[in-house]
Amino acid sequence: VIVLFFFGQAVVVYEWRAGKRCKSFQGHSREITKLCCFKGSSLIFSASRDKTVLMWDLGRDTEPVQEFCGHELVVNGVVVSPDGSKLCTGSRDNSMRLWDIESGECLQKHTISRNLVTHVCWVPGSTSIVQTSEDKTIRSEVS
Repeated sequence: VIVLFFFGQAVVVYEWRAGKRCKSFQGHSREITKLCCFKGSSLIFSASRDKTVLMWDLGRDTEPVQEFCGHELVVNGVVVSPDGSKLCTGSRDNSMRLWDIESGECLQKHTISRNLVTHVCWVPGSTSIVQTSEDKTIRSEVS
């Protein structure tokens, strides 16, 4: 069993049964806010106060594989699509963005005034994404 956690600007991989730290990924310039992985793969995504999301591969070296840049404020939400091809991010800049994981290209941007995104979640079996915000509203978007 592998456990992921973040400490400041680092993603730490910890092997629970062996009781030891396996790997550490460092690349953000500010604190990490959220982590996300894609089930069945070795990919890890870290969102940060530095306005970026970095993609890491457990099977590779400790350099980021991909960087997702474009938000204007801290990124608080990150989730991978069920097929593993897209990434959705949400930020305090009132926007959600849909990214192509392979290219790092932003495919869509959706902004709602005063919508400080706190979390995003893909609805299983659909193309909908649910997001929460500091205004205590739950919104659903279609990818």
